Amino acid sequence: MSSSFNFNGFSEIEKALSKEIEKGAKEQAIDFLKTNGFDVICPFCDKEFLARTVHETCPNCSKTIDIDFNVTQS
Repeated sequence: MSSSFNFNGFSEIEKALSKEIEKGAKEQAIDFLKTNGFDVICPFCDKEFLARTVHETCPNCSKTIDIDFNVTQS
């Protein structure tokens, strides 16, 4: 499926491409999370555990945390 865009200038093209790249990066990160998991530190008990979903329950303190991804350009 392709996306269609209406642009009024170069800055709008940059914004649209940036959003598409960010969306793709987040999708890849979530796929990686589901298949491999990420080591995270629980903000409630400060213990490390392997998270595999974006809504995870800490196995140490049973609190629920949300995993969020910040996409940055390097």
